[in-house]
Amino acid sequence: INIYFCQKKNGLEIRILKMKESNVLEGNIKRFQFGGINNISSNGKLIFVGETGSGKTTLINAMVNNILDVNFTDNFRYSVCDLNNKPRSESESQTDFVTEYTFNYKYGMKRKCNFVLVDTPGFGDTRGPKIQKENVQQILKYISKESSKVGLVIQSSTNRLTAEIRSILLDMKTLAKTGQIESLIILSTFADSGSPIVEEILEGYDITYNKLYLFNNNALYSKTQGISDRDRNSFKRNWTITNRSIDMVLDFLRGD
Repeated sequence: INIYFCQKKNGLEIRILKMKESNVLEGNIKRFQFGGINNISSNGKLIFVGETGSGKTTLINAMVNNILDVNFTDNFRYSVCDLNNKPRSESESQTDFVTEYTFNYKYGMKRKCNFVLVDTPGFGDTRGPKIQKENVQQILKYISKESSKVGLVIQSSTNRLTAEIRSILLDMKTLAKTGQIESLIILSTFADSGSPIVEEILEGYDITYNKLYLFNNNALYSKTQGISDRDRNSFKRNWTITNRSIDMVLDFLRGD
């Protein structure tokens, strides 16, 4: 696996993947590719949408580590981006572009499938309503290009939907009616055991979705050495729960 460079975090080696960037310019879309072109016909694509701070990019990294078969006990993790590449302010999204990460199947991967994970600008941009509107239009334009599977990333403890989320869900309802959204799944982050609060909130707003999946990514970059057995067991449990959900999402994407 080609590595761009490495960083250290909590005793782990964070390996920033060296991916081929497409030189085809198309608006504010960036495309990166891992692995060479193959003749695999099975493809799975998911567009991640959500508010700034919902955990979209971290969840994508968790899925990448699953695709590349990283285990909790390994002393390294993979990342699609520089973890120190901070936004212009703490409250601002790290993602200003629609960014496609394509992971082509290579021998040794546990799923014989090519996956495309798409990161998008976060809702609630602090630069004002004009930038927010541009970001939403950019996301909807990208979604409407083809029949898409969309994952709404939202914190499990969310007890109300912001105006931005309600607005884009209404837009996506319209796209679903025209067949441009094939399916909508809920990716509930920062989840503990039990039913997340956000599940009741979505029902209250009559949001139609295919399925809700739970994730807790606090184990992705956590220490695995030099910590108490209690902490290690807690991190390992969250790693297992999250990867079980990732397995289900990836199987869903490839049509299993």
